[in-house]
Amino acid sequence: MTRYKQPAVFLVVCALLLLIVWLPIRLWLTYMPAPAASPTESDSRAGRTVAAGPLPADSLPRLEERVRRTAQAVLPSVVAVRNPVAPPSEEGGYQKNYASGVIITADGVVLSQWHVSHWKASEQGGRAVPWEKLATCSAGDKTTVVLHDGRECPAELLGANRTHDVSLLRLLEPGPYPHVPIHSTVPVQAGDWVLKVGHPFGYRKGRSAPLRLGRIICGTEEIFGTDCLWSGGDSGGPYFTLDGQLLGIFSRAPSPVSSPDAGFVRRTGGSSLALVTGSKLIHSLIDEMLGGEVSPYDMQESGRIERQLATRARLRADDYFQGRASLAHYRSIVEATRSSVVVVLNKGVAVGLGSVVGHEGWILTKASETPSEPKCRLPDGKVVSARVVGVEPASDLALLSVRSTGLKPVQWATEFNPPVGTLLAAVGTTELPLAVGVVSVPRRDLDPTVRRTNTLPLRIAAGRPEAFGRPQPISGYSLRAAFGLPRRTAYHLNAVSGLAWSSGVRPGDLLHTINGQPILVEEDLNTAVDNHMTGDVVPIRLERAGKMIDLRLALGPEPRIPDASFRADGFPTVIECAVPFYSYECGGPVVDLTGRTIGITIARVGLHGGMVIPGDCILRILQDLQAGRFTEKWSPGNARGK
Repeated sequence: MTRYKQPAVFLVVCALLLLIVWLPIRLWLTYMPAPAASPTESDSRAGRTVAAGPLPADSLPRLEERVRRTAQAVLPSVVAVRNPVAPPSEEGGYQKNYASGVIITADGVVLSQWHVSHWKASEQGGRAVPWEKLATCSAGDKTTVVLHDGRECPAELLGANRTHDVSLLRLLEPGPYPHVPIHSTVPVQAGDWVLKVGHPFGYRKGRSAPLRLGRIICGTEEIFGTDCLWSGGDSGGPYFTLDGQLLGIFSRAPSPVSSPDAGFVRRTGGSSLALVTGSKLIHSLIDEMLGGEVSPYDMQESGRIERQLATRARLRADDYFQGRASLAHYRSIVEATRSSVVVVLNKGVAVGLGSVVGHEGWILTKASETPSEPKCRLPDGKVVSARVVGVEPASDLALLSVRSTGLKPVQWATEFNPPVGTLLAAVGTTELPLAVGVVSVPRRDLDPTVRRTNTLPLRIAAGRPEAFGRPQPISGYSLRAAFGLPRRTAYHLNAVSGLAWSSGVRPGDLLHTINGQPILVEEDLNTAVDNHMTGDVVPIRLERAGKMIDLRLALGPEPRIPDASFRADGFPTVIECAVPFYSYECGGPVVDLTGRTIGITIARVGLHGGMVIPGDCILRILQDLQAGRFTEKWSPGNARGK
């Protein structure tokens, strides 16, 4: 009997020794952080970085002149293309079954993308299907194209190239049409300025294709990346040089930009930086597409193009259009106005900006973002209580009054109808502008029927916090798993925006609780704010770099469109601009190159930009607000909005 016990004891001892050795290694492998790549290592993987070089003192006025001139020349060639099989779909005035294209010949040949004009999206039925197996329309199928002047023109499909996602159509009514020809070669260099035009969110009656300004980040004449702002519906939209040459059309979004500064990545678009199919590659495909050929997907050819980017020099992050070096050129332009900006607070969390409009403590801000009991952080850093004097619901403006003398009002411009391409800067409280960009659409009046009519202050069901990620094991995960105990996880955040960002939450944080409720899976973010309303502020606990942090999270509504303000449409008169300010930065001044205020930011429309209430409209409204004609529009005792 002893003979059998000894091997058994030996096996038990070996198992225990193995467990003692294995468990620390397993825990170390589980929780060992991935080494962060140094900037030099990142650069070596994605190609070296290059600087754009300093701009001359008079560069911004000259840049503005070129952008305005080129915009006027190329905009008439940009069209909206309807997918032949997609059912009509309208949301907030946007026709979602339309995307973008550009006329490249006088007789009406239109360049777009295969997935815009030829993809039989309705046959997919919501199923995930590999790109190469997606159903396609054929040459000769009919569709509709909306021209720059709003006319609807019948068109027929020509050929397409699925590998590079490009296509051709032909307008069926006689020309000549305004167009921009495509050339076999147009030089591409990191740091060059580029104009993007298209129809974000789809075609919208009364809105010309919005213009965006950006820079080439890296690439070749066949494929390159830019930091121009874009949203869904921009597919098929063209990119132009400042001389009006056609550089290419939108391709897709690449992998996220690499930068140690999460705020910079977010402001520049991050994963929304766009790849562009260049004119050289498109020109080589024109003949076969004119012949009606719809070529199949070629994985090897697609890989060849992708590999070109890996070895190309990449623009230094500071020189992106929203990079620090680029913003620094606007420092003197915004210097005087930033002392006229206040931060609107809800229990200590920034929920908006305010523009000082009177020495006596008058401040204008966005009404639907204003809390029931607002406070303002003044330019000198002092926090004071604010009283809502009244609101003008149509323009979503609220007039606040604070007990402070000596505040400096904004200096208004003399013109409030800047042409498309005018350079603008959104002003905050820092020495650099929040963001810069251009007037993207001519000043216009909006359809009042899409206006939201909630009682103010806004008190409706709170939306899900804008923090996104996945469950991640935390301390003790493997040990508990080894003994069959419940495994502990936290919610690791990959992306943060909106009021969650303003509250101090950042990508990379481990979110433990919201309002005392553990956050373990996606659904927990919804249930944690159940029974709460907009304007509420709840405690959150998160972990950052091994330290527990307690913050306060301001809750907002669920936006109609992701990355947009809750109230983002239906204003009487607006200037639409490609300036990437955020929803919690609305209410601040926007200045032109003279440093004077042309209007106040009123809505973030989407990733591609926002809207500004022009200064002349504000000055008219301000007289009524100061006279107390809109006091009944603000109901602090309101329990729930309509």
